[in-house]
Amino acid sequence: MAMDAARQLNDQRGAPKIKRLHLKKLSYFKSIMIPESPGNFEIMISLSSASSSAAAPHDSSEWESFQVTSSANAEMWNLNYVGQIRLEYDSAPNEVDGGREQLQALSDLRSHLSQTDAACIQPNEHNALYQEMRSNGIDYETNFMIIKELRIGECQALGKVVIPIVAQCMHALWIPASHHPLSNI
Repeated sequence: MAMDAARQLNDQRGAPKIKRLHLKKLSYFKSIMIPESPGNFEIMISLSSASSSAAAPHDSSEWESFQVTSSANAEMWNLNYVGQIRLEYDSAPNEVDGGREQLQALSDLRSHLSQTDAACIQPNEHNALYQEMRSNGIDYETNFMIIKELRIGECQALGKVVIPIVAQCMHALWIPASHHPLSNI
């Protein structure tokens, strides 16, 4: 949700194309429990910038804090999770260094990934991971069980996440915008 909100704001601001999204300081407080018949169920995400600077950044945005809250009755809101997000922009190669800075940054990322790969040696099996979540009150349905591989190290983890194509997952509920009953309003 935070990544999608940041993308939408980026488009509204007319900022450059996003190359990468960075997340940090993520804290989860309460699962979002969507009832069988949602009725008045609402989820809200808010983003706030730590800086009041209006200057357009060159290669990345400032860190922005976000929080996700939910409510089943619009009277009591639950804080579900918080974190920070920063966008890294796609940029043309620097005329001075011919793109060497970008190549070095990519090399640094590969090195960091290699170190993380070597440090994360404790496997966490897919079904066991979701069974443990269920025992703690967090029950993901099949389409939301996107962590396919996970290895854990000291204060770090490395995994493989597969994002399903929403239209295929929700084919029975999927209504193209042009055929939606409210599209002509």
